[in-house]
Formats: sequence, structure tokens, C-alpha cells
Amino acid sequence: MRSRIWTAPEHAWLTALARGGFASVWDGLDGEVVDRNRLRRVERITTPGGVAYLKRFFGVQAKNELKLRFLQQPRCTSQAMRERLVIDKLHAEGFRPPEVLAAGDETSFGHERRSLLLTASLDGHALADTDDLPETTVLEVAEHLGSVTSKGVFLPDLGLDHVFASPGGYQLLDFHNARFGPRPSARELGRAIVRFFRSPGADGLRQRDFVERFARLFLRAAGRPEAEQRVFDLCRRRLAI
Repeated sequence: MRSRIWTAPEHAWLTALARGGFASVWDGLDGEVVDRNRLRRVERITTPGGVAYLKRFFGVQAKNELKLRFLQQPRCTSQAMRERLVIDKLHAEGFRPPEVLAAGDETSFGHERRSLLLTASLDGHALADTDDLPETTVLEVAEHLGSVTSKGVFLPDLGLDHVFASPGGYQLLDFHNARFGPRPSARELGRAIVRFFRSPGADGLRQRDFVERFARLFLRAAGRPEAEQRVFDLCRRRLAI
């Protein structure tokens, strides 16, 4: 069994907790469960620095492990450590994902046994929780998300619930399936846009003309205008517009 833990050096309480290794951090953090499935749990934690969110991974599905270790970039041994690398790249490119406070994993013969990612709370509010969201805001988001793709980070789980508005600009959340490579196909780009229009808060936006305007802005910002027709066709079929 091998384990590793990284903590942000400016948070002394985490540094002290991490002296006992990965297991010490795993066992020492505890909060209210706000989301869960069979292999993942998210907890809201009150820390000396404010509210933070802890994502715990309890292993990985075989199909996802192949992508994680061999088929996609960045290649990692755990889901938490890959999310950390994605967040680091987004910060480096000038985007606003959450601050990583801690990340670590425990592996056995190269296979993820469990891993964790602790991030600071975002200071904005989810667009999914905004009443009467202006179309102009949603179109700005299309360009913002497309520009992320142009910088080499593909976010397949687009949605109003993963974009936060704050005084400093848009903030992004949830990078579990994000990747650097391979380059997304037109079909993958279309599926990401379909996911956006099926996300919480997007029910009133699913008109054909608006979906196509969103997709066009997204694809041009992403540097993928050649994918427009295939993306339009997929959106029309999947969204029944």
C-alpha cells in the first residue's frame, strides 16, 4: 500500500494534520454530507479558514481507471490527484476554479483504493439558483466555457450548476471528468452542450434558436467552428428542438 498527501502550506492546521500522513487527513476531516453515490461522497466542512468541501473517492470503476491511467491526459493514479492537476492548470490559464487545500491518495499495486480532494468554498452563487437568468449572461458563459476548451481543458460536465457568478467574474466547479487530452470530438462537444441545457435551471433556455446561438459562441471561443453542423444536429436530436 502506498499513500501520499499534499496540503497548501499557508494552512497551518492542515499541515499539522498531514504530519500523520494520508490516513490522518482522511480520518481527521468530517462534515455534513451534501452529495453522494456508490464511489464518491462530498462533505461540507467548517475549517479555521472558513467553509470547505471535501470530496472522497472510494475506489474507481474499471472503465474510468483505464481513462485515468492510460487513455487520457493528465495520466494519474487517482481521481483526486487528477482533479488537482486540472484545477492547477485552470488557475495558471487565468480561470477561477476553487482553491485546493489538500489532495491525496492511497493506492495498492498502482490501483486507486481511496483518494480525497479538499477545496475552499467559492464566493459566488450558482447560476442554476438565479431567478430570471438573462440570456446575455448565458451567452457570456458560452464564450467563457469555450475559452476553457481553447486552453486545452475539456469540461464534459457543463451546466448552470457548475458555473458561479461573483464580483470578480465567473467561477467554475466540478472537474471529475475533465481532461487535457485527447482533443474532444464534435460529438463530445455536442454532448457537453446538451448536458448544459439539461442541467438544473436551464429548462427555460431550450429553444432551438437560443441553443444554436449558445453552441456557435461556445465553439468559436473554443476554436472549433468546423464542428458547428454536427453539434447542431446532435443538440436538435437530444434536446428535441
